[in-house]
Order: sequence, then C-alpha cells, then structure tokens
Amino acid sequence: WNYPMLLTLEPLIGALAAGNCCVLKPSAYSPATSAVMAKLIREAFPSDYVTVIEGGRKENEDLLNQKFDYIFFTGGVNVGKLVMEKASAHLTPVTLELGGKSPCIVDHTANIPLTARRLVFGKYLNCGQTCVAPDYVLVEKSVKEKLLTCIKEEIRKMFGEHPLENPDYGKMINQKHFDRVRGLIDPMKLVVGGQAQEETLRIAPTTSSNGIILEIPARAMSAANTAFAAPIALRFIQGHSTSPATGSHTSPSMFLTAIAAALNEAAGDAPQSSASAAAAIADAEPISAWHPHSAPLIE
Repeated sequence: WNYPMLLTLEPLIGALAAGNCCVLKPSAYSPATSAVMAKLIREAFPSDYVTVIEGGRKENEDLLNQKFDYIFFTGGVNVGKLVMEKASAHLTPVTLELGGKSPCIVDHTANIPLTARRLVFGKYLNCGQTCVAPDYVLVEKSVKEKLLTCIKEEIRKMFGEHPLENPDYGKMINQKHFDRVRGLIDPMKLVVGGQAQEETLRIAPTTSSNGIILEIPARAMSAANTAFAAPIALRFIQGHSTSPATGSHTSPSMFLTAIAAALNEAAGDAPQSSASAAAAIADAEPISAWHPHSAPLIE
C-alpha cells in the first residue's frame, strides 16, 4: 500500500517532539500493518500519550466528530474533503496530503535510456501504489519509438520476461483497487503489459499510448486523482511550440518532472543539447520537481 508505517509514524515523530499527545488512525486497507503498529505503540507509550485506533469508516467518523488541535491526513481527495469539513466545525487546522497527477515531460534532448530507467523504477515501484509515481508522460513525438523501446527493455530488466511470475513483484492492496485499476486499462492502447492475475491481485507493469496530441485540455486527463497503480499513459506532443502550460491544468500535480538535457547535465549525464531545453523552460519556475508540502527537491 502507500507506505502505511512511514506515513503514520513520520508525522507522529514531529508531533511528539513538539510536546503533543496524539491519536493515530492507520489505514483500514492494511490491517496487518495496523495491528503491528498498534502493538508497538502500546508497548512504547502510555495510552493517554499516544493511542492507536484501528478500524474502518465508523471509527473514522467517530474520531472526526471529536475536537482536536490539529489533524494530519494522508489519503484520497474524497476523504480529505470529509476531514476538512469535520475540522471546520471546530476551526481545527489541517494538513491534507492528497492525491494528484504527477506528470513527466520528455523532449528530444533527454538521455532516453536513462529516462526510461527512471520512469520504470518510479512508476512501477510498489506496483504504482505511491503517491508521487508519475501518472502520465508527455513525450516529444521525435523520441516516441526510442522511449517505448527503452521502457520495454527496462521493464524486462527489472521484473523479468514474465513479471507476474516474479515472486518479488508486488500486488494491489485489495480486490476493490484491483478492479478499479483493471478498468483504467484500455486494451486498444496497450504498448506493453496489461496482463493480470485476479487470484493474486497482480497487474503487470503496463504502458499505454494515448496518441499524438497538440494541446492538453483538462478533460484530456483520465481523472483528477492519482492513478495509484501500475499503468502509465504516454501522450505525444509536437515539440516545444505546442508544449502544454501545466499551470492551466485543473487537476493538481504532486510532482512535475521535466526530463531534458539541462537536468541530465545537472545529474552528471552528458546532454545532447541544452539550448532547446533551456528555451522550453525559460518562462517556467526554476524547479523540475515540486511537492505542495515541501521546498523544491531538484533545482
């Protein structure tokens, strides 16, 4: 799932360091992890200092009806709205770490083999169940075939010829999300992958193509929420003159990553040419990866 231990204990560390008492409510989707966490917390802290509440929707509703000084929530947009609504009754401040699209932009100046390796690692880690995994990639048409070839090769290197037979390959968290993700895959647009094993809740690393587009209206994106799954969509654009203005896009972005010569150069990779890449991002903020709750990660 989405790192239930880390995303629960990391905020707890800061809250305790600041002298607060805390109530933890782990995700109901990962009950085994929640049970272990509850056992560890009970052994380490008095219950009036830190308490773990396990359960599902009813427990969530009961907790949100209480008055807290601060609420930190990681999860989906719909539950995030409920958290904010309940918190507003007591004017309780909140931090909502919700889903969002995480696009990547690849142009002709990028180191394509390196780009493919990073995309495959970042997307298919944990079967895509990562809040900052790239949901879609905007690819300059001139590097389309090379990128697709490299992506296929990186999938083979990382997961083998038959990923669903790899004992180290993960699975979707539950049947509900397995079915949801299967519904995102259009068989007519598959480039690689698409296979699934319902008995193990596994979906193979999947790449689909949405064809060549010159403009990126908000309606072109499949959903405003994070896909949170193994499929990644490639959209092909006709060079920099028609590059989309991501700021006009209505769905939120957890990360925006521009993969071009300038970034490869910063990472120690020899670029092909940085002139066009520099021109393409001249009017943008000098940030290539950005998270709404943090400072720039890569400058």
